[in-house]
Amino acid sequence: MDHCETLQDIASSGQAPSGPLRVNEHVLYVLHVLAPRLAEFYAKYPDIQLLIDMTDTLVDLIGSHADIAIRLGQLPNSEMLQRSLWRSVWKMVASPKYLDRKGWPKTPADLAQLEQVRFAVPERINILRFSGHTASVRVPPSITADNGEAVRQMVLNGLRIARFSNFMNDEGI
Repeated sequence: MDHCETLQDIASSGQAPSGPLRVNEHVLYVLHVLAPRLAEFYAKYPDIQLLIDMTDTLVDLIGSHADIAIRLGQLPNSEMLQRSLWRSVWKMVASPKYLDRKGWPKTPADLAQLEQVRFAVPERINILRFSGHTASVRVPPSITADNGEAVRQMVLNGLRIARFSNFMNDEGI
């Protein structure tokens, strides 16, 4: 029996899920998406014991014993079962204080005159592409961090620009 059939059998067994469930996710996803929904989750699944591993670095998901991993983007050459949960919209963000000091960009090319707070991994998050433009815009990095919440806080406090997923664009942005 293949993995999909096994999962389908479990789902249709009629038994309430129970026991430990180790979830590996990005820090920002836990803080801005998962944590606000945990009360709703536990109302529906009170017998699950969540073990949440938060990391913004690439990990060996098998070695970390994750039952479920939530990642942004495509998994590279993976034989793991995977499913798309949603498509994220990415936007350039900056605090008004920073743009008042450095100048407000009017075109994508103007972004090259600013500086970027970058995510350490994956590099693709830092590449700026715009519809209607064939070339990407290279913004000089001045700070690189391996924690998404650190990047978010730096931008909120007037340091540089960054590219954020739509779930990061809540209060304060």
